[in-house]
Amino acid sequence: MLTAFPAAMGLCLAWFGATLIKNEKQILHRNLELKMALKTRSRRERRKLLLGN
Repeated sequence: MLTAFPAAMGLCLAWFGATLIKNEKQILHRNLELKMALKTRSRRERRKLLLGN
């Protein structure tokens, strides 16, 4: 029982770290889309970028 505990904790930490990294990549990508939306002059293109489609 005691030998499985460190392994389980390690798996939990690895899963949590991978989830944080994935979410950070998604946030950075969305931030870039929003910056592009602010720079564009076309209403159609701006709407497309802001809606995330």
